[in-house]
Order: sequence, then structure tokens, then C-alpha cells
Amino acid sequence: MIRLLLVLIAIVGFNGCVPKPTKRPAQSEISLALPQYESKSVVLPKSIKVIRPQGVSIETDKIIYVDTNGVRRPYAYYRWEDTLARQLHERLVLALVQKGIFEDVAKDNETINANWLLEIDVLEFVQWMESDTLASIHFSARMRLVEAKEKRGLDQHLVSFVVPMDGLGVVALKNAYNRAMKRWLDETLNWIEQIGEEKYAR
Repeated sequence: MIRLLLVLIAIVGFNGCVPKPTKRPAQSEISLALPQYESKSVVLPKSIKVIRPQGVSIETDKIIYVDTNGVRRPYAYYRWEDTLARQLHERLVLALVQKGIFEDVAKDNETINANWLLEIDVLEFVQWMESDTLASIHFSARMRLVEAKEKRGLDQHLVSFVVPMDGLGVVALKNAYNRAMKRWLDETLNWIEQIGEEKYAR
């Protein structure tokens, strides 16, 4: 009887030491918001085709961050709803349509023969960790306007900036990426509009 009691105590004690399976956090999918733009009264008598942005850091649905040692790592539980390249492409096309700078706006997979081409090379669009509690979004890109028929460059523009994050976590990350994208869109639209009005405005 005593031996049976000791065996039962040992079994209960052993079961109590077995670690319970931990529940993995749900994976969060993030998408970039589209800012709203007012239509311009001056429309350029031209069409533009936006080539899909190129860049190593945007051709994935993984959200990459750079740790305090400068090592690039993917988040385990955050990911993009779609690749950054496709999101940036779609948001820029829609922003150009909203702004109404051109008579027609198209993507590179559409069949119109546009007057201008917009090429975009995104060099950086990632989160950098400055410390365990501070982070920011780094963005840099080179853009070029091309006269399609003559295959002649009209102008090129470099943009680079840093957007500090208001804390850490998925909400702060999404808000910072949205602010960075809006800043890029604003600067891109202003540059294109300026070049267009200098050369071809009615």
C-alpha cells in the first residue's frame, strides 16, 4: 500500500514538471494605407506609365528589421499583406490618379503607349533598431522620368529620409511605415508636377 502511494505521488510530481505547450502569438498582416489627395486644376497633356518599383528590401512579404548590431532579420509574427513592391506600385498609381496631374496613368503591365515612364529603384525601406526601445524607418530611393518615344531621360530625383517610430509593436510599426510612404508619395508627386509644369503645362 505504501509502495503504491509512493508511485502515485511520483507520477503526479512528474506530470507537474512537464511543460505545458505555449500558445504562439497570432501573425499580424500589415498593409500600407493610401493617403487622400485633392485633384489639381492643371492637367498635363501627357500620359504616364509607372514601372513597378525595384529593390531587394521590397521584393518580399517578410517585414525586415535591422538589429542593434546591424544584422537584418525578419519578424517572426509580422508580415506584409502583399509585397512592399506591389503596395508601393499600387499606391503611387492611385495617388497620381487622385492628384490628376496627367490625362492618363497606367501600370507597366497595361497596354497604353504612355508619353512618360517613371522608373523607381528603392534602395532602402526597412526598420532600424537604434536601441532596445528606439527604432525608426529608413527610406531611400532613386527615381527617373523618361520620355518613352525617344527613350530620353527627362529628370531624376534622389530621396532619403528617416521617420522615427512612436514606440515599438505592430501599431507603431504600421503607423511609421504609413508616414514614411506618405512622405515619399508627397515628394514624388511634387517633383513630377514641377517637372511637368516646367516642360509641358498648358
